[in-house]
Amino acid sequence: MRRVARIVRPAGLAAIVSIVSAPALAQFATPDAVVRELYAFYGVGQNQKSGFPTDQATLKRFFDARLLHAWNRAHRGPNGEADLDYDYFIQGQDWALTPVKVSRQAATSDKATVRAAFKNFSKTVVVDYDFVRNPDGWRIDDARAEGDASLRRRLKTSKP
Repeated sequence: MRRVARIVRPAGLAAIVSIVSAPALAQFATPDAVVRELYAFYGVGQNQKSGFPTDQATLKRFFDARLLHAWNRAHRGPNGEADLDYDYFIQGQDWALTPVKVSRQAATSDKATVRAAFKNFSKTVVVDYDFVRNPDGWRIDDARAEGDASLRRRLKTSKP
């Protein structure tokens, strides 16, 4: 009986570890799902949640390699923050978001554009996300908010 317990216990632990770590490694089935997940970090309402996390595991899950490189380069400063004085995804420092409307604007088998539209406080915000599909799934290649430069351009001109 003890011998069976020694075999089953490590196998059971491995199964639990794989289940717990699965969401961090999961691929997004569609580019729309990426946008929905991104805005889920903010919630609906005023500063409902903590916002988009900037740990490397999350960034790798959402960004393609080129955007990740630009993000990391822009965040090399002593405090790890770029010279942006606002959160690009919500176009502000604080937020009180209405529900985000997500709509696919264009798509091929390996590229897509998805629009996120919402209000942050009383300001209408529209952000178009360009996606690429790589072996790891759909990833954000760039973002363009109405009335602002693209995310990639903002990161390029940011001083770490």
